[in-house]
Amino acid sequence: MKKIFLSLSILLAAAFTTGVNAQMSVGTSAAPVAGSVLDLSQISAKNLGLMIPQVNLSTISGTNKTNLEKEGMVVYNLADKAFYVYQNGKWVTFPNLVNGYLGIGTNNPTSGLTLRSSNPVGNDILFEGIEDDSQIVFKRSNGTDGALPAIAGNRIGGIQWVANGVGGGCPYIIVYYRGDGTTPLYSMNIGTPQTFIHLNENGNVGIGTTTTPTYKLQVAGTAGGTSWTNVSDARYKTNIQTIQNPLQKVLQLQGKTYKFDTEKWKDKGFPAGTQYGVIAQEVEKIVPEVVTTNAEGYKGVNYDALVPLLIEAIKAQQAQIDELKKQINK
Repeated sequence: MKKIFLSLSILLAAAFTTGVNAQMSVGTSAAPVAGSVLDLSQISAKNLGLMIPQVNLSTISGTNKTNLEKEGMVVYNLADKAFYVYQNGKWVTFPNLVNGYLGIGTNNPTSGLTLRSSNPVGNDILFEGIEDDSQIVFKRSNGTDGALPAIAGNRIGGIQWVANGVGGGCPYIIVYYRGDGTTPLYSMNIGTPQTFIHLNENGNVGIGTTTTPTYKLQVAGTAGGTSWTNVSDARYKTNIQTIQNPLQKVLQLQGKTYKFDTEKWKDKGFPAGTQYGVIAQEVEKIVPEVVTTNAEGYKGVNYDALVPLLIEAIKAQQAQIDELKKQINK
């Protein structure tokens, strides 16, 4: 018996001391896969697995906790049911899959992917493209690859910033789709539940709006700036004509003072106090070209377009004054 044990010991010792390039396969007599030191590929047919060394520690940090502190050592901690690797002088948790949630730096992920680190830089996510650009893709399908479900007003995905675990009122980015199963982008909201930037599939942008913007840029509230330039090059225009009967049109227009009904229209961002302007319905009867009507039936006036009318009206009035002066001086 001793001879048999000694012979087995010699054989095992020889098997594991053949040299640094020795190879071993388990579950098969075939040669190991080229380039591998230990080939376990054949044990999958036997429904077997590889048991990782286990520890049972309430705290697995610092040193001298498992007597296995060697660079690259891997263990499974039964206390928090997580894998750890010893790296750069400390135990680092593996990404953990708990109830279908993946956690990095945490053993208790609360969402599809939870990233947690006490180091602010450790919470950064870097996407680096070498030969192509990098993307974050939010995909919503109806079970068919690439197809959108026909659910009106539903969300494709979004990003939300949460302060101290409280999400309400925090900034967010949410993308919606039309719900007809063919139009990926219906709208994108950026902001908070109180105010946001709204971008729809037509390229219209609403700032502070709560409804879909009907203009390329729609602002609910007072906007400011240092300069605004309108495109006016003659090469862009055709059928250029001088305004006819400008003075008669201006004499029909009525300047008004008014106050916006801010109580009734709280979501519009109307300014308080007395305002100076015109009434769109009145202007439309005289110069309909400067009045627009949105999808909801509400009207607006292009005040810039009234400037050329005023220019020609002043010139017409000045011509009348000059003619009267000539008659008086005769």
